[in-house]
Amino acid sequence: MHGGRDRKDGTNIAGTLIVICNNTFKAPERAVAIRGEPEEQCSVYHNWFLKHNNPKDAVYGYERTKVFDNLYGNNQKRIK
Repeated sequence: MHGGRDRKDGTNIAGTLIVICNNTFKAPERAVAIRGEPEEQCSVYHNWFLKHNNPKDAVYGYERTKVFDNLYGNNQKRIK
């Protein structure tokens, strides 16, 4: 999700409400990047990040980005 800096419109808004759930991410790169602040919230949950061992490697976001209840790595370690 691109923020206002990417659009060069003088804001840092990246959407209103973002929900990312029930996905399997297999790429070794960072899977989710929210490049601005959502007006309400971004929730990233019930996903499996196969190539990442922790939330910080898998998801990038600002203060209103909540990452919870996902699986990480081949052993499917759940981090709440």
